[in-house]
Amino acid sequence: MSLPRHVVNLLLGALPDSRLSRLKARLLRLAGVEVGPGAHVCSGVKIMTSGEVSIGANSWVGHACLLTGGRARISIGSNVDIGPRVTIVTGSHEISRESDRAAGTGISRDISIGDGTWIGACSTILGGAHLGPRCIVAAGSVVKGTWPDESVLGGVPARPLRLRAAEPGSDSSTSQNLD
Repeated sequence: MSLPRHVVNLLLGALPDSRLSRLKARLLRLAGVEVGPGAHVCSGVKIMTSGEVSIGANSWVGHACLLTGGRARISIGSNVDIGPRVTIVTGSHEISRESDRAAGTGISRDISIGDGTWIGACSTILGGAHLGPRCIVAAGSVVKGTWPDESVLGGVPARPLRLRAAEPGSDSSTSQNLD
């Protein structure tokens, strides 16, 4: 993590939780984070990665979220809602059989979160996860892998619960079961 990101993390922690959005966006931009217009980042958010990070227009990143990992890219689309205490982590380790430690060589994989996606509180998004547009992730879920548009996911590890109705003007409670 770079010194500017470290300083911005400290400053974000000192600002009011859900106010001063434009100031927070400017600070994040100074630290090399792409922040779209109208994006709202709550104060407890920490970005502790050396990889590229982008937050799309009109997205919300909730209280105490953590974006961390290695050099991989984290791409958050536009109109995304990320609940409090969500962890987005690009990094992990290969399993080692040759040393005394199970965690071997560090690896880092990109993460992309499609436009209009909603991620529930306390979820974890793991390296290599790709969520299509307008997905819903239930609170407390652990997401890995690639998921198509409009998927509704939940559990540990996350599994498909249903596919949202994709027709314009359809009732939001209408869904197709994937079980």
